[in-house]
Amino acid sequence: MVGAGNWTVQGVACFSEGVRVSGGITFEGNVYWEGDEDTSGQASTYEGCVYESGILNESLSGGADCEGVSGAWCPEGSGGAGGSGWGYSGG
Repeated sequence: MVGAGNWTVQGVACFSEGVRVSGGITFEGNVYWEGDEDTSGQASTYEGCVYESGILNESLSGGADCEGVSGAWCPEGSGGAGGSGWGYSGG
């Protein structure tokens, strides 16, 4: 579990399989979950596109233009915000 508290993530966030994020986080960029989205505690806010297992989750995605984008994975080598950088398969 990653305890994040209440803060804002401005760039891309990538989370490896099995990571749980705790806290009221605002994600301004796209968020890539290698598996299923797993947050606990206060509700997180997603302003970008949210991908679970490479598939767009429209119900979690914010106001960003995500329409028609699927099959996306964490950008190669990003490693940011607890991510592993598991590659990118297109959009």
